[in-house]
Amino acid sequence: MGVNKTPWRKGEYSSTKVWLVGGAVWFAVGTTAGLGSAIHLVAPDFFANISSLEFGRVRPFHVNTVLFGFVTATLIGGGLHIVPRVLKRRLYSEATANLGALSLNSGALIGGIEILTGRTQGREYAEYVCSMDRIIVIAFILLGIVTVMTIVRREENLLYISAWYFSGAILWTIPIYFVGNVMWNPQ
Repeated sequence: MGVNKTPWRKGEYSSTKVWLVGGAVWFAVGTTAGLGSAIHLVAPDFFANISSLEFGRVRPFHVNTVLFGFVTATLIGGGLHIVPRVLKRRLYSEATANLGALSLNSGALIGGIEILTGRTQGREYAEYVCSMDRIIVIAFILLGIVTVMTIVRREENLLYISAWYFSGAILWTIPIYFVGNVMWNPQ
């Protein structure tokens, strides 16, 4: 009997592991960027003449990395752990949830690189360019499908409030993110 050592495969709770590990990596990257941003406040010339490490680029990189990479990923990882337990049903599709993780992490990575190179929308907490916004919305659509289908196929008669909150958070994030990032008017 072989043990599935790769967390991104089809095993139960594999998506939880992928989301939480991704969140941990983004935590390290984001807090390191926050340290670089703090160094700028104490020693403004520390990274002189390195345009990608200027305060105006490092701070938005830090904020977006922590927001989308760390906070979002760990909350989703927690939700993907809780929902199947309270519904007494495995997730509808671990592979789809893992694809959502790949989508969000790709958006955070490429979006972060673009911020460091100076390519942004110029809106605080919405610096990612529209193409990265689309990738992040795709991640939430995939998660919405997984969550709703898990709820529809549940074996528990009661629908616990945690499942309501998690599914509501995922489903409401899609239109709110679309409107908040003015995705119909890409810059």
